[in-house]
Amino acid sequence: DNKGKVSLDSINPGQSELKKIIYNRTSLRDYADKEVSLEKAGDILWVTEGLTIDGISGPTRTSPSAGATNPLTVYIFARNIKDLDQGIYRYHSEEHALFEVVNGNVSQELSQAALGQRTLAEAPFTVIITANYGNTTSRYGERGKRYVHIEAGHAAQNALLMAENKGLRGVVIGAFHDEDLQETMGGIKEVPLIIIPMGYGS
Repeated sequence: DNKGKVSLDSINPGQSELKKIIYNRTSLRDYADKEVSLEKAGDILWVTEGLTIDGISGPTRTSPSAGATNPLTVYIFARNIKDLDQGIYRYHSEEHALFEVVNGNVSQELSQAALGQRTLAEAPFTVIITANYGNTTSRYGERGKRYVHIEAGHAAQNALLMAENKGLRGVVIGAFHDEDLQETMGGIKEVPLIIIPMGYGS
């Protein structure tokens, strides 16, 4: 029954760069053994939780946050990033800098924590989005958990779209053992929410 149907204009990905990026974005699980530049990785990290200026309240983040409670912390595991030693690093938004938390190649440990998914052992780098729920629930109560998940989704989508823009691709992984992943990441206290391995297609 087409009663009340309103047809929209046909989709033309060439009309805008953003539309083209969204149209072309696909998940990638098989990665080429190819090094990624630190600049590209840095741009992807910035769009997850980097700083911007909104002109009213001062510095804000690239992904929206309920009440600016900013519950997310973003980490990156570098397996094959140019000019960056292998290891896990915490991304610090205010300084747009990385701080090492685990030294060395933990790709196999990440894969095991994620139920043996080999894509985590093969990707040049992996973005891990974690949360401190208390930042948001202290203001909004139990409903704050929902806001944290909304924010994590925004951050992940930003990362995937920037990756597409840079000629890279990734895949969202939600199947993992929280405790195993926290231990692999140096015993962090934040709750891991999303893992995104990234790289070039094979």
